[in-house]
Amino acid sequence: MPPSLAEQVKARVLPVVLLVVAGFLIIEAGRLSLADFYDQSSDPADWERAAALEPGDAAHWQRLGRYRQWDFQNADLRRAIGYYERATRLNPRSPYSWLDLASAYEMAGDSARARQAFEKAKSAYPISAEVAWNYGNFLLRSGSLPEALVEIRQATTADRKFEPLAVSVCWRAGVSFDRIFDQVVPSRVASYLDTVDFFLGEGDVDSALRAWARVQALNQPVELARSFPLLEQLVRLDRASEARLVWQQALAVAGRKAVLVAPGSLIWDGGFEESFLNGGFGWHELDVTGASIALDSSPRRSGARALRVSFDRSANLDFQHVRQHVIVEPRTRYHFQAYVRCEGISTDSGLRFRIFDRRRPAALNVETENLTGTLAAWTAQELDFVTGPDTHFLTVVLQRRPSRKLDNKLSGTIWVDDVLLVPVEFASPAKP
Repeated sequence: MPPSLAEQVKARVLPVVLLVVAGFLIIEAGRLSLADFYDQSSDPADWERAAALEPGDAAHWQRLGRYRQWDFQNADLRRAIGYYERATRLNPRSPYSWLDLASAYEMAGDSARARQAFEKAKSAYPISAEVAWNYGNFLLRSGSLPEALVEIRQATTADRKFEPLAVSVCWRAGVSFDRIFDQVVPSRVASYLDTVDFFLGEGDVDSALRAWARVQALNQPVELARSFPLLEQLVRLDRASEARLVWQQALAVAGRKAVLVAPGSLIWDGGFEESFLNGGFGWHELDVTGASIALDSSPRRSGARALRVSFDRSANLDFQHVRQHVIVEPRTRYHFQAYVRCEGISTDSGLRFRIFDRRRPAALNVETENLTGTLAAWTAQELDFVTGPDTHFLTVVLQRRPSRKLDNKLSGTIWVDDVLLVPVEFASPAKP
């Protein structure tokens, strides 16, 4: 039976339809490929071509808006706003297009429309930390402080990266210390400690101390090292009573107790039973070339370990790389004692302990005897001295000064154990 008319038409039309569809797909693929090619270009003119080829893609218009807003050589805020508006019409669910539009409106001085755009961004992504952060900053600049703090708190709660920025922005905007802690910074130890660091960076030690008090109020564990920057600033500023309190609090929240060689000694871990703290009022060990510093179990005078410092004869060292800061009272007599052994300490300039007022070295600067050669038995090195009327901090350092002689490169080993510093009695008041 011959094919029907319908079948004949179908047989003739179908290839044509398929050819048209194929052609359309080829053209569409070419258009999309060309648009992608232009989109990958570094030439803004090509971005315009990409947008013309894909006018329904909001990303093209958002990119063009950013270019026109922020490229200062080709800035055109009016065109930027137009591009952003087109992007938000094409994709009203994108919070980032709304944020860009809000930024452009604000830059153009249209705060009312900027606020509306921020609200649209909030509606599109209500839990976004980035949206809350940008909206909060806009409100802060606009003088809407209560609303601003709500948004900024949402940002800092959702993403910790905004916390240091939030404290900085709010502090510089004149937000009070209490409002920052009560309404901006989340109530957690890490956040409060970051705030301590911020105020220290600003040189505002009083506010740093208030922030530290907030840390203490949480009554939660804190690593001892987190107190070191604050303590260093207090030492630098000669604020002894506050340094003593912070140190005591830091030890308590870190669950640490001093290991003392003798009752009343002010030296932290004078027996070297623990690792170097490298901060606060513990032993500091500084990197040095030409010597090795270690805690050794043999020989030792007492306990489990002693300090060992070995020199490799490679340099004429200026060695002062083991030290500790100590809080003391003015006009007070102190007794210092340390036990040492040494073996083969070369050159005329050996090792000694030096104790000095780090803020006023001329007021107090004393030393034990110069140790060279070999000292086989543990031997006490002692000093008695009186602090000056303004002395609040001392530095105890194991020191070797560079030798001026030809054979000046230092070799040998020294061991130290059982270091103590105790008050003896109050000295008579200094005469005027």
